[in-house]
Parts: sequence; C-alpha cells; structure tokens
Amino acid sequence: MTDRSRQAQPDEWEVWTSALDGATTWWATRNRLLTESEMREGKVHTLRAETEDGLRALLNEQSPRPTGGAAAPHPAIETGAKS
Repeated sequence: MTDRSRQAQPDEWEVWTSALDGATTWWATRNRLLTESEMREGKVHTLRAETEDGLRALLNEQSPRPTGGAAAPHPAIETGAKS
C-alpha cells in the first residue's frame, strides 16, 4: 500500500512513504524540473531510502544546509513524521 498524500515541503521537495509487506520506503521528489547545470552537478529528481534517517542524509547531500558545524536535520522531513 502506498501513501500518496504528498505534502509540499520546504526546499522544493515532496516527501512521502510507501509500504510493501510491512517494509516502509521513504521517498522525496523535487516539485520542479532540474536545470541542465544541476543535472551536471549530480542533482537528482527523486530520492529513495529504507529509513527516515537515510532519506535525511540523501536530502542533505542534494541540498546542503549551513549548520555551523552541527548536523541539522533537513527541513523537508518533519521530526516525528508518520507513515
């Protein structure tokens, strides 16, 4: 079963989960097309991870946040998000 109730999130990402046989998968999709230069830089349109933390790490790689040294969570995933 897939939760298709996507919500617009900060930083141009929509985040949702899907579940199959009890395993949850976390997804993030940009809500805009990428430019050619962004694609050359290695940016991607869709991210997939097995865990919320894994998706946070991928989001941070795709759109790093200035943190002042501390690893801050990416704003596209709210703390305590439910699947």
